[in-house]
This record gives sequence, structure tokens and C-alpha cells, in this order.
Amino acid sequence: MTYPWTAWAGAAASDDRFGLMLTLLDAGTAKDQDQGPDPGVRRAALLLHDGRPADALATLREVGVTELPGATETSWSQLVLAAARAASGDQVAHRSLMAWAGRITGDPRMYYLVAAAATGVGDRATADLAWETLTTGYEIVTPLTAARHAAARVARRDTGDPVLAVAIAAMELHHLGVPVEKDPGPALEAVRDLRARGDHEGARLLLHAVRRRVPAVPALDAALAALTPAAAMRRHLITVVAMWSLVPLVLLPAVFALHLPGLIGGLLALAARLAWERWIPIPGLSRADSLVWRAFRAVGYDPFTDPTAPPPKDQKGYYGLAGLLALIFVAIPLSLTVERLLPDGAARTGMYLLLCLGLPALGYVAARQAHHWMRARAHARRRAVETRARLSEARRCHCWQLHTIAGDIADEYLHHHLRAEPFDDAPPSLRGKVWLGRCTATDTVWLAVPGSRTLLLRGAMTPQEEQQPESVGMYL
Repeated sequence: MTYPWTAWAGAAASDDRFGLMLTLLDAGTAKDQDQGPDPGVRRAALLLHDGRPADALATLREVGVTELPGATETSWSQLVLAAARAASGDQVAHRSLMAWAGRITGDPRMYYLVAAAATGVGDRATADLAWETLTTGYEIVTPLTAARHAAARVARRDTGDPVLAVAIAAMELHHLGVPVEKDPGPALEAVRDLRARGDHEGARLLLHAVRRRVPAVPALDAALAALTPAAAMRRHLITVVAMWSLVPLVLLPAVFALHLPGLIGGLLALAARLAWERWIPIPGLSRADSLVWRAFRAVGYDPFTDPTAPPPKDQKGYYGLAGLLALIFVAIPLSLTVERLLPDGAARTGMYLLLCLGLPALGYVAARQAHHWMRARAHARRRAVETRARLSEARRCHCWQLHTIAGDIADEYLHHHLRAEPFDDAPPSLRGKVWLGRCTATDTVWLAVPGSRTLLLRGAMTPQEEQQPESVGMYL
């Protein structure tokens, strides 16, 4: 059977899966399929974007591309060569590429080249601008571009509000369509980018912010542990606990000895806390980054809210109001009854305490549990509606309009719309890791790449589409 390798590779381009594209194109070449114009240049570009500039240069030499762009004219192969050399640290090639980057507008491929080249020569500011243009200007949002953009935002947090910068970066990773707890890959890629530029503190802050809104994720926890000085953090925690244990012993005698109101003592304790948080850094972080870390410490995982939404409001005031109402309308009337029924003594006093303390506490806990129960029901209804909508969409045919489908909808589409088929001719590196699905309506063959983030790649629907790979995808 002839498989649409080139079309699958073109579909993978929209998700920036460079390694997968190389594998699929190599499989197509092995089957003697038409690979379109300049296959060597295309392969070199993919190797460059896959982080292998040396292999890209070797491939370009094999196809005779050795000249850098000229002053008045150039070709795409020469631009790829300049980017590959720059990614290897060649400043002359980088200047040559940048001279042409300003002349070529409207082609997002150029920004990928600029990002790779600028990273290679250490010009992180230019690389960050290229990734930002791809995500915001061209609206190319893939796991790779989102990770690079998030890393860039965290890296320049000192140019504005650092808490807001880290919060937006974490939110962008949550907005990729696949929950971070299911696919931590983009977050880990952003952390690797930050560590590569030496910003270990920024990587730690980003992981800390991302982790606070999701359940336990072993990969994220391991990455955060690798960036956290465990012994220093334990000593810091012991110091904090010890100091707060000493606060009553220090403040209370001062308040009584100087005849200060209790409110003054509370204000002194609050001032001590603010001074501690402002001037005493978290181990391994600067004072500015410590403020960011502490800002996210108050955020916690809530299974009934969406991590992409703002954290829920604190409802403790309403729970306290329920306790107060229980005191006024239940505990006090019952206390009056107890006063008439019980004689003076320890029994009456004990019953007073039980009613006046226990019933308000019970009202507080009951209000909190009722609120949690109502939120759980609302959450379950919302998830049920989302599941029904996703299942309804998955049963409709989208083969005529989409090249790729990713995430939960890809799982549903694979199991409810496509018919599974054997894939005996899969490349050795993908054998047992991918499978096929065929649309019975259009006879289109999809390649399913499973994982934490399932990816479906559509094959060609017509022979003409397969024969014109240059019109499909970012790099073909």
C-alpha cells in the first residue's frame, strides 16, 4: 500500500514536530515517493530546527550549497545555510542572515531561521522577538512556540512587573488546549530554555507558578526538585517556624510591660512579617525573585476550577458569617434553655462552652462543605457538557478542513470517527508507536501519534495534494 508520507510530514509541520517530519520524509524517500523540489534543503532546515545545525551543514554540503547570501540576491537554500552556520556560532553568517531578514516580510519561515541563528550566536533578545512575532503576529501557537514565548517572558521579568510576567507565562502554557498535568512537555521545554540561558531562578519560578494550579505531576515535581536547594530550604523552614514560635514570647511581655493595646502587638507582628518577606530571600533566589515566589505560594490547586481561569475568590468570610448566624440564632437560644434547665455549676458552664463554641464551628464547617458540594456538582455538570460537545464534534467529519487534530478531541475523533487499520510499513523508529485510522466518508488516511498529547496527521485527500508538498505545511 502507498502511504501519504509527504502529506503526513506537511501536517506535522503545523505542530512543529521536526523529528517526526524527518522520520516521515525519510520513510517516503525509502519508498521512492516524489519528495518535491530541493529535498536536501528541506531536510537541512528540519535538522536545524531540530537542534542539529552540524547535520544541517553536512546535508547542505552534500547538495552543493556552500555560498552565503549575496548583497543583492539570495535563495532560500543560502538563507538556510546562513542560519545553520549562525546556529553553530558564526557571527559573519548571522550578520548576513539578518541583513536579509529585514527585506523578507510576510514569511514566518524567516522568523524560525532568525530564532535558531540568534540563539546560536547568543543573541537571545533577537531570538525572543522572533518567537514573540510567530506567536502573536502570525498566531502560530504550537507547544514549541508557546514554550519559547513563555521562557522569553520569564527571562525579561525584571523589565516590568515580575509577578505578572511569570503569571502570564504560566497561563499561556495552560491555554495550549491540553492540560499541563496531562502534557507537561511545553512547560518542561520552557524550563530547559531558561536553564540554557543560565536563568535557573526563572525556571524555578515558572515551575512553581505552573505547579500551584494543577495536581501532582511527577515530571514537574522532579524538575522543580532539581532546581531547589533542599537542605537550604529545610533550614529556612525551620528558621521561619522557630521565629514565629518566638513571636508570642517576645511581643506579649512587651505589650503588657508597656501597657500597649493588643492591636499594637498585632501590628508589630504584621510589620515583622512584612520586613521578613521583603528582606530575607528564599534560598537560591534573589530578593526580587523571592517576592514572586511568595506571591504564588498563596495559590493552591482546586479540583473544581479551571487552571486557565483566575484563582477562585476566598470565601472564608461567608463561612464565618454562617458561623456567626449559628451563634446568634441557634447557640444563644439554646444557651437560654440550658440556663433554665440546668443548675449553676460545671455542667452548665461546660454546656455553654459546647454550644457557644461548637455550634458556630459547626456552622462554619457546614457552610464550607455545602459550598464545596455545590461547586463539585457545577463542575461535574460543566465537564459533562464539555464531554458531550467534544463527542458530538468527534462524530462529525472534519477530514475535509483540518490537517491536524491534537489533544482530547484527537482521542475522540480517532475512536468515534476513524476506522483503525494495520500499519505494517511503519518506519522502524515509529513501529509500535503509531497507528492508522481511515475516514469512511472521504477515504482519507490519518496517522495517529499517541502520547500525553495525541496528535492526528491527515494524509492527502487527492493525488494532486500529495504531489505538491511545497503548498502544505511550514517547511515543505
